Amino acid sequence: MAARVLFASQNGQFMLPPIFTSNFRAGNLSRTLLLSRRSLGSASLFSCRSSLDGEKVEEEPFVLTTPLYYVNAPPHMGSAYTTIAADAIARFQRLLGKKVIFVTGTDEHGEKIATAAAENGCNPGEHCDTISHSYRMLWKDLDIAHDKFIRTTKSSHEAVVKEFYARVLKNNDIYQADYEGLYCINCEEYKDEKDLLDNNCCPVHLKPCVLRKENNYFFALSKYQKPLEEVLNSNPAFVQPSFRLNEVQSWINSGLRDFSISRSSVEWGIPAPNDNTQTIYVWFDALLGYISALLDDEDHPTLDKAVSSGWPASLHLIGKDILRFHAVYWPAMLMSAGLSLPKKVFGHGFLTKDGMKMGKSLGNTLEPKDLVHRFGSDAVRYFFLREVEFGNDGDYSEERFINSVNAHLANTIGNLLNRTLGLLKKNCQSTLPVDSSIAAAENSLKETVEKLVDNTRLHYENLSLSSACEAVLEIGHAGNLYLDERAPWSLFKQAGPSSEAAAKDLVIILETMRIIAIALSPITPSLSMRIFSQLGYSKDQFEAVSWVDTKWGGLKAGQVMPAPSPVFGRIEIEKEDKDNTTAKKTSKKKEKCSLNMEQYEVAQQLRNKLAEVETEIVKQRDMKRGSSSKSEAQDKGISILRLRADMQKAIESENYVLAAELRDEITKLEAESLAVSAKALAYQKAEYAFRLGQKVMHKKFGYTAVVCGMDPVCCESSSWMKIAGVEKLSNGPSQPFYQVLVDVHADPTLLVAYVPEENLVVSDQPDTDAFDHPYLSFLFYGMDTAGDFIPIKQLREKYNRPRYEAPAEGEGEGENGI
Repeated sequence: MAARVLFASQNGQFMLPPIFTSNFRAGNLSRTLLLSRRSLGSASLFSCRSSLDGEKVEEEPFVLTTPLYYVNAPPHMGSAYTTIAADAIARFQRLLGKKVIFVTGTDEHGEKIATAAAENGCNPGEHCDTISHSYRMLWKDLDIAHDKFIRTTKSSHEAVVKEFYARVLKNNDIYQADYEGLYCINCEEYKDEKDLLDNNCCPVHLKPCVLRKENNYFFALSKYQKPLEEVLNSNPAFVQPSFRLNEVQSWINSGLRDFSISRSSVEWGIPAPNDNTQTIYVWFDALLGYISALLDDEDHPTLDKAVSSGWPASLHLIGKDILRFHAVYWPAMLMSAGLSLPKKVFGHGFLTKDGMKMGKSLGNTLEPKDLVHRFGSDAVRYFFLREVEFGNDGDYSEERFINSVNAHLANTIGNLLNRTLGLLKKNCQSTLPVDSSIAAAENSLKETVEKLVDNTRLHYENLSLSSACEAVLEIGHAGNLYLDERAPWSLFKQAGPSSEAAAKDLVIILETMRIIAIALSPITPSLSMRIFSQLGYSKDQFEAVSWVDTKWGGLKAGQVMPAPSPVFGRIEIEKEDKDNTTAKKTSKKKEKCSLNMEQYEVAQQLRNKLAEVETEIVKQRDMKRGSSSKSEAQDKGISILRLRADMQKAIESENYVLAAELRDEITKLEAESLAVSAKALAYQKAEYAFRLGQKVMHKKFGYTAVVCGMDPVCCESSSWMKIAGVEKLSNGPSQPFYQVLVDVHADPTLLVAYVPEENLVVSDQPDTDAFDHPYLSFLFYGMDTAGDFIPIKQLREKYNRPRYEAPAEGEGEGENGI
C-alpha cells in the first residue's frame, strides 16, 4: 500500500477517517443530492425566449471552460489544441444565438510554480505574470475569442476558494490526518504504488516519486462513492466520449479514497481558512476557477454571486490526463458544497508528432507560436480540428499538415471562389444579375448544400468537429463538381439563354461560398471573414451572422463583388540553401504557356479534379506498408523513452558504466527509428503517386491528358524528363505539333501534358510497379479518344503508336510528344 492514514482528528476527537468507512447519515446524503440539483441563476445574465403564451422564459447561458493551464512553463501545442477546440464550440453556440461564456485562464499556485520561478531567478508572482501573458498573446494569435480569463492569483478567486472550503468544512467533509505516501512533484499528487512503473516511477513523467509524510487536511471523497455512481448511472452522457465514461466508472468501482487537500510544505498557495500553516492543494484551488471566473470585476467576490452568474458549466473541455480530477474529485466537491454539477465533461486525447510522443528530451516539441507565424491561424486551427478526430489521440506531421491545408482550404474552397469571381468579373462586370433564390430554383446543388448544412450542424452539436469540417468540405466538392459540369465559360460564348444560364450558375456557386463561410467560421474565422469580404460584405455584417443565415437565398441581384483576390494561398516549401528550408504561404501563379483560353480552361478543370484526388489521398494516406513502418517507428520511440528513464536513474545512482551502455543503446535505436520513419514516408509518397496515376479522371475536350505521378525526390531539375523518356519539352511556336501545359502540383508531384489526338505518342517505363519501389515511384496513364482513362502501355498498343525514343544527337526531336 503506497499510503496510509496514521490518525485523524475531527472536532477535537480522534476517530477512524472515512477511508476506512463509508457509513454516513442518510439525511446528509439526501440533503447533498437535493442541493446539487438545485438551479441557480441571475436574470440579468440569462437570455430570454418567448413561451407559447407570450411570457418570457429565461434561458441558461452556455458556459464552456478549458482547463486552467499550469504556468510552470510556456504554452505548448496540447493546451493550444484544447483551446482551439473550445473556441470553435463557443463560436458555433454563438451562431445559434446563445449567450456564451467561454472561460479559460491560468492555474498559478503550487510547488512547481515556486520551483520554476526560482530556476528563472524571479519570484513566483513575476513568473506567473510572464507566463500568463504568454498564454493571452498566443490566444490572440490563434483567434481565440474567450469571454473570461481567470488567474488563480486574483484576490476575488482567493475569496471564492476560501468560502467554498469553509462550506465543505461545515459539512464535515474535511478532517485532519497524518499522511505518508509516494508523491509525484510534477503531478503534485500522491500516487498508488500499483499505478507506478518500476522503481516507483510516475507513468506520466517517468520520474521516481518521493516518499513524503505530512500532517494535512483531507476531503472525504469516499463518502460520495454512492452518489457518484448514481450520477453516472442516471446520466451516462455526463462523461464523454463514452469510452472515457468507462474509465471513470472503473476508478469509482475500484473504491474511492479520501485525498489530501492541503500542503504544509508548500508556501506558494492560498492559506487554509482554518489553519494558516497549511496552503490549499492546487486542485482544490484551481477547480474553483471555473466558478470564480464568472464574476465581473465590479462584483463583490462571494461564492453565491459567482454561482448566480452562470453556473453550472455546460461543458468542461479537458485533456484525458486530468479526467479523474474533473469527473470524480470535482463533482464530489460540488456535492459537498451543495452546488450543481457541470452538465458534461469531455476528455480529448493527446497529440503526437510523426507518430511519437512529444518531449524536450526527444527534441521533437511542437511550438504553437511557431506554427501560427509560419502558416497562419486558419491553417493551424483547421488542421488540428479536421485531421484529429475529437476525443481520440492525433498525430502531426508537417507533410500531412501542408497537404491537408493545401488540398482543402487553398484548392477546394479558395480556388472555387477565386475562379468564380474571375468569371463574374469578365462576363458580368462583378455584379450579380439575379437573386440566388431565383437562380437556384429547382436546382439539385441547392438541395445538396441544404442537406450538408444540416449534417454540419448536427456534427457541431455532437462535438464531432472533424466530421463538421468534412461536411463543409463536401459542400465545396459539390460546388466544384457543379461548376465543372456546367462549364459556364463555354456557355458565355454561346450568348442568349446559354449566357443567362451561365450567369445564374455563377450566382449559385457564390451563394454556396457564402454558406461555406458561415458554416466553417467556427473553425477558420479569419478565412471566413475574407470570403465574406470577397462577396461584398463588411466586417460588421460578417460578425452579425447567425446559423439561420446558412439558409439559401442570402445573395441579391445587383450586389457588387470586389476584384478577385485569393483568400487562402497555397503553402509552398522554398529552399533557401542546401541545408535550410522554410515554408512560405504564397498565391499559386499561372504557368506561362501557349494554350489559348479555351485550352487553359480545360487545364483548369483537370487541375480541380486533381485537387479532389489529392483530398481523397490525404484521407487515405497510410498504405499498409507505410502504416507498418510507422508502427515500428512508434515502438522504437517508446523503447527510447524507457531507456532514457533508465539512464537517468543510472546517473542518479552514480552507475556511470550502465548509463554509458544505455546511452549507446539509445543512440542506436534513434538511428534505426529515423531510418524506419524515412522508409514509412517514402512508402506513403509511393502510394501517393500511384493513387494519382490510378484515380485521375477528366472529361474529354478534344485533347488527351497524360499524367505522370512521381515521388518528389525524383522531381529535382530535369530528372522527371529522364524518367518519362523525354529529352526536351517545349510549348513554344517552334513545336506546333503539340502544346504542353506543365502544372507542378502539390509539392511537386505531377506532370500534366495536353497533346492533340492526331499526334498521340506516349511513353512509359516497362513493367514498373510504383507500389514496390519506395524511392523511385511513377505510373503513367492516358485517355483515349472515347474518354476512357487506361494505362499508357495499353493505350500505345491500342493505337499502334511506337514507344518514344529520344532522337540521336543532331537529328532533331521529330514529331513526337510525351
